[in-house]
Amino acid sequence: MTASGRHRPQIRRPHLVAWLGLVGAVALLAASCGVPTDHSPRSIAQGALPAALAPQTPTTQAAPAPGADAVRLYLVRNEDSTPRLVGVVVGIRHTTDPTNRVREVMTMLIAEQPSSTGSTRNLTNTIPSSVKILGLKLDGDVLDLDVSNLDNVESTQQRLAFAQMVYTATDLLGVDAVRFSISGRQAQVPLDTATSKLGQAIDRGDYAQLDPGE
Repeated sequence: MTASGRHRPQIRRPHLVAWLGLVGAVALLAASCGVPTDHSPRSIAQGALPAALAPQTPTTQAAPAPGADAVRLYLVRNEDSTPRLVGVVVGIRHTTDPTNRVREVMTMLIAEQPSSTGSTRNLTNTIPSSVKILGLKLDGDVLDLDVSNLDNVESTQQRLAFAQMVYTATDLLGVDAVRFSISGRQAQVPLDTATSKLGQAIDRGDYAQLDPGE
């Protein structure tokens, strides 16, 4: 008892110790259950990522390099002995001249050699590598194309070769049809169900049976 006659309040130490112990236990539990942090960034293996976050494998060839333009070359796939055209994306150098652009694309198509892997696996190029572009010009929306070494190709393969060129050319802006010559002479070209007339402008509708359905 104090001099004033009042009792000094007593601190209940057992309760205080128990409370402090509880706080410490909670802090320890939180530290043990929390997600550990790193002091610097680290990479995560692709296999550890959820499927939704993992990068997807492209179905076409790699994107063109900076400064290049993406174009499609049409090759042939035979499934159950039924040929179909397949568009394969490639990159070409950028040009604003439409004639040069068409020439470069058609030259690339003729030279294209499908590989056993990647986006060109199971595809073939029915255009003989000996084919050369002898002349090329744009007449409105029609491409006049003079080539060599296609007149002796078997008719079935010849049809596929011409179809590849028609689809590749008409995939370019401003080209709707192709008029063929072989070694300087207007050519009659095998179509789906007939043969074209001399000087006929041929479009995709003439090869509807080969349409890739894109």
